[in-house]
This record gives sequence, C-alpha cells and structure tokens, in this order.
Amino acid sequence: MKQGGATLLKDVYVKFYGRSGNRYDILRTAEGEYNRATNNLSTPGAVELILNAPKLPSQRNGTLGGSEEKFLSPAINGQSVVIKTSRVSSRDHSKFVESDNAVRFRLGDVSGSARGLSYTAGEGEIVLKKDVKAVFQSSQNRHGTLPIQLSASRLRYDNNGKKVQLWGPVEVRQRNRTVTAEQGVLSLNSHNRITAILLRGKVHASDQTPKQQLSLRAEVLRARLDPENGQLRRLVADGRVRGEFVQGGTRTRFEAHETQLDFSGPGQVPANGKAMGQVRLTIFQPKRAETPPSESEAFGGRVSREELTTQAVRFAFRPGGKSLREAETLDSGTLVLFPENSKGGRRIVTAHKFLMAFDSASRLKTLRGTGGTHIVFQPSPTASGEGPSITSAKQLLAVFDPANEMLRSVTQWGDFRFRHNNLEAAAGQARDLVQKQLLVLSGHPQIWDRTTRAQADQFVLHIESGTAEGIGHVQAVHYDPQKGSSLPTNVVADRMVADRNSQVVVYEGHVRAWQGTDVVESSRLEVYKNQRRVSSGSPVITSLLQPASAPLAAVGGKQAEPGSRPATICADRLNYFDEGHKALYSGHVVLKTQGTKLRADRLEVYFSRNTGLNDSQIERAVAEGHVLVTQPERYVKGNRAIYDAKEGEIVVTGGPPAIYDAEKGYSSGQRLTFYIHNDRVLVDGGPNSPTVTEHRVAQ
Repeated sequence: MKQGGATLLKDVYVKFYGRSGNRYDILRTAEGEYNRATNNLSTPGAVELILNAPKLPSQRNGTLGGSEEKFLSPAINGQSVVIKTSRVSSRDHSKFVESDNAVRFRLGDVSGSARGLSYTAGEGEIVLKKDVKAVFQSSQNRHGTLPIQLSASRLRYDNNGKKVQLWGPVEVRQRNRTVTAEQGVLSLNSHNRITAILLRGKVHASDQTPKQQLSLRAEVLRARLDPENGQLRRLVADGRVRGEFVQGGTRTRFEAHETQLDFSGPGQVPANGKAMGQVRLTIFQPKRAETPPSESEAFGGRVSREELTTQAVRFAFRPGGKSLREAETLDSGTLVLFPENSKGGRRIVTAHKFLMAFDSASRLKTLRGTGGTHIVFQPSPTASGEGPSITSAKQLLAVFDPANEMLRSVTQWGDFRFRHNNLEAAAGQARDLVQKQLLVLSGHPQIWDRTTRAQADQFVLHIESGTAEGIGHVQAVHYDPQKGSSLPTNVVADRMVADRNSQVVVYEGHVRAWQGTDVVESSRLEVYKNQRRVSSGSPVITSLLQPASAPLAAVGGKQAEPGSRPATICADRLNYFDEGHKALYSGHVVLKTQGTKLRADRLEVYFSRNTGLNDSQIERAVAEGHVLVTQPERYVKGNRAIYDAKEGEIVVTGGPPAIYDAEKGYSSGQRLTFYIHNDRVLVDGGPNSPTVTEHRVAQ
C-alpha cells in the first residue's frame, strides 16, 4: 500500500468483460501499480494482453481458480489475439489501456510488431499506433506458400467486426509481388484468419520476375484469400484501373473501370481474368535492329502496336500463368493495328465480338471477329489522294506471324463488301494477303464503279498498284455517262485487268464485247476510259450495222432492199476513238458486207455522229494499202478505196485501179467507182492514166 491510494501488485491479472459482459479479454503482467480511487493500472515492465481469451472450466462456472490462471497461455487458440508490450497505463477506470513502447502481436496466422498501442476495453478494440509490420504465414500451408509481409503506419483491430483497419502508407509484399496503398482493411474469420484484403487510395501492385513484369494501378484493390491455406484466389481492381504486362520484349497496357484476376494452384499464378468498363488493351511489339524493311513491311505488314477498345473483355493465361493464352470481348469492340513503318497505313477493325489467341510470349497470333465485322484501312498521310478502303462481312480471321509481328492475312466471309474511292466490290469471301498486298475475292464476286460493273469466278485486287484482276468467266458491263440512256456495252472474257490509276481495262481470252447487235471479238481488248478509246493488239472480228444503200436500178431489174445491213470487219489490230467517231483497223483487214469483201492493209471506219463503236452504223470507210474488193464474178484492185455505206459505192484510186469482171472483162483508169448492189461501174481516166477497157471476144 502506498500513499495516495496506490497499491503495488504482483502477478497481475486484469479481466475485461465488455459492456454487455460478452467479452473475455485478459491483461497480465508481473508487477503493476493499481489506484483504488480511479481503478487505473500502470505497469513498469512487460505486459501481455489477450483478446478473446479461452475460458477455463472454473471460469465457465462463474468462479475463478488462481492456479488455473497460470495455465492460460498454453490454452490460447486461433480465436485469440495476443499482444505483448511494456510500460502500460490505463485511464477512465481501466477502460482504456495505452503504451508507447514496442509491441509484438499475434492475430491468427498473422504476427508482427509495432510501436505504441491503445486498447478500448468496452469494445475489445486494439490500435497499434505506428510502424506496423506483420507477416502472414498460414498454419495450414501444406504447399510451401510464401509468407505475405505487411507494413502500415497505423493499425486498428475490431474484435467484434473481425476487421483490421490499416492506415498508409500500406505495403503488402509476397516475394516478387508488392502492393502499396493509402489505406486498407483486412477481413478475418472466426479464427482470425485473413479472408479478404481491401486497399484504397493510389493502389499500385507489381509482380517482378526475370522473365516478366506486371504492374497495376487503381483506386481500390480487393483480394480474396483461401483462409485454410492463405493462398490468393482473386484480385479485383476498381476505379481507373491501369496496368502493364511485359514479357519477352512485348509490352501490354490495359485500362478499365474494373479488372478481375483469378489465381490457381499453390503457386498462386494467374489463371483467367476479366476487365469491364471502357476497356483499352494496347500491345506494343519490340523494336527490331535497324534493318532495311522489305517491300511488304514498307507497306505496313509489320505491326508495331495493337490497340483494342471495348466495354468488357475476358482473358485466360496458359497453365502456370506465364503468358496470355486468349482474350475474348464480351461486347462489340474496335481493334486498331498500327504499322511499324510510317509509309504503311493503319487498320481499324470492329466486330460484335473478338476472340484473340496469343503465343507463349503473349504475342498476338490470331484474331477472330464474329457477329458483323468492319475494317477500315487508313493509308499514310503521305499517300496523296488516297482515301480509306472499307470492308465488311459477318466474320473475319486475321493471322499474324508472332516471330516478326507481321500481319499475314485477313479473311472475311459472309456477305463481304468492299469500298475504296469509287471502286466497290461484293463477294461471299475475301482474303487480304497483307504481305503480298492482295485482296482475293471469291464466292460469286462482283466489282463496280460509276462506269463499269463486272463479275468473275475470282477477283484479285492489287492494293498498292490499284489494279483489279478478274479470273474465269468474266462478265462486265460498261456505261458511258456522257451518253445518258444509251445502251451499255457488255463484255465476256476469260480474264480482265482494270487499272484504277490509268483507268485502263484489259480483257483477255475469248473476248466478246457487244452493244445491242454490234459485236467485237478478239483474244485481247483494251478499254481506255479517260481517252475514250478501245484498242486490240490481237486479231479482231467486229460485227456492225450499216444503213441500207440508196435504191438504184440494177442490171436485171433488181433493187437494193430497204433496212440496215450487217457488216463484218476482221483485222490484226483495232483502235477505236470516240472522239471523231472512228475506228482504225490494221493488218490483214477484211470488210465483209452484202456479198462484198474489201481487203486492205489499213481501214479507217467513220461512224454516224452521237454513236460509238458498239451502237454505231458505218457512215464511210477509207482503205489503204493493197486494196482488193471482191464480189462474185468480179474483183477490184487499187492502193486506196473510199466506201460510202449509204450510197453503197466504193471509189478506188491508185495503182492504177482496175476491175476484173468475168463477163465484161478488164477495165482501169485514174479512178474507179462501182456499186456493191449492181454491176454498174464508172471508170474515170486522166492525162497520166487513160481509161483502158478490155473485152473477151468470142472466136
């Protein structure tokens, strides 16, 4: 007993039952000074504080056996919280206990240290004031799970709510994994084992190994642990989530409102996950050594960056969590492929759903789009005059070469559509061979622009050169916008090549072109749209109409029949010029009409105005070089001939011209005019070429 009402006690036990008597906390120390007036206690030495201590048999009956108290520590189970410190003082009738000295504690599978504590007896609440450090090591750990280390500036344990409040800076570490935050909450079960961790405020998580690095930032991070073995099972990040994953030179960044990662196995490796809310996934491919790009790479075949945006995406890791295996969007998304070379253009791919497959180094291997797909190829700004090309289809499959980050091909099928500048196309399927810069259309493909529509077994669009190649059973229709409602020109061939830049269309193999009843046949036909010219360097046959000749009295009383007459022209080469409405035939030219053949080296045919090659009527024709006109019973030779289709007359000059008639004999002069519908012949002489006529006289 001391002055002032203090009492010095030895082997001190203080029991706290809480406000409602439902608690059983114990404070014990070797020596303490007790103030009877205030019921406050102060201790000069070590103190042990036990929260939720187990009750001994005598205590369950409401009695206290002093000898039994000495065996209290061995009876402590997982539900108890054990705290050791020194120099403790109490106040407010021992309702509050405090110490500013070093603290050691054990809370289920968590043990650690701090500096300073306060204990609220009525609530069973413990506050560790600063420098909190703890280690979580499950007592049920059968697989060697690494311990979790935790540090905080302050800790509060709520024995009733089974919550541990942490004030920052908070750090949670497990070997290579580290998480920091401004504050946190640990949730405990009835055995004080951690079941969940909640971290708030500038959360930063990282996982660093020699082969890969993972970094995650968010406002809130929730972790769910298996209380039996302490293994991490799920992480959920909320609030402007940003992350980065680096492996083998490939860097992946992601952003979302919420991200979830599920872990498996004793190694607590990532198994699968999900990101939701304005998700942005960006994959950066490693830069190569400075080497000259190939032709396909210069065009943009090698991808340096892939950027996916969607509202939700689900992803899965390979066994062992070493790399991404696949990712699937749960909503419509947009993927942008950026070329490594600035000369190339980027591709913007949209789909109702994406499924991406990755190789063992987390590099994109295939991309599948379903439910309606759309691709916009945006050329480089340096490509002057080039607009975007747009394709769409129900599904697509893009194949990458992970070894060099090249986009190999993009296949789209199901109601495929294509549009680039004025060119459009449709097909059942299209395959974009990116490295070869080819777009191959199959399945009843068609292409068209404002003047031409064509279909074939297959079309190959050469993206860089701007040409379209039709292969097999080509059928094309040409429209002339300058002629309004005139009949279109139809063409069939084995093959066609259309050049967008030069506006030249070349048809090859069994070419047949017609407009109305006018037909051109050849093995090759070239259409020059800008020049409004048609040319053929191969033998050609042209079937045309010419007006009926004027009725003339014929020998024997016959007259020319009314109506248009067909004419056929064969030659080695053809050039038709819309300007001037003329066609130039050359090489072994033969004009056939109404029983008359006109042969020459060259033939210029002039058509009636406001008509063209395939909707025309012959107005006149000029033949030159080795001219020979033949009819039954007679023929005419000369160097030049002018054919008037309406009058049905041919004027032959040069040579001098001569006519040979089986009945009337031979005639020649300076100019010879004869009519193809009768046997009338006019022979004009001149000073240098007098008229000569020879008749056969019967003997």
